[in-house]
Amino acid sequence: MGIFHLNILFLLGLALFGGTVGGRIFQKLRIPQVVGYIAIGIIIGESGVRVVNRDIITALQPFNYFALGLIGFMVGGELKKEIFAKYGKQFMTILLCEGIAQ
Repeated sequence: MGIFHLNILFLLGLALFGGTVGGRIFQKLRIPQVVGYIAIGIIIGESGVRVVNRDIITALQPFNYFALGLIGFMVGGELKKEIFAKYGKQFMTILLCEGIAQ
């Protein structure tokens, strides 16, 4: 295991730990945890302090897809029947456009 792999593991652990802490902080503020995960990602990413650069993002692409799937699952778990009935058409339009754009 080379230094590059240790850096990847360290950064992955940092992202998971930071996301967990950010999620808990936002949960205490009565804001969805997903916003905390996104905020930590922005802070450690290229838009923030640049701990994670473009090469590392490319190397961790499979984890990015997995994380996006988890975020989607968590957001779906927050939906209530009343909210989906009220905004269902908008959700479906967004999902369709996202699916086509990818």
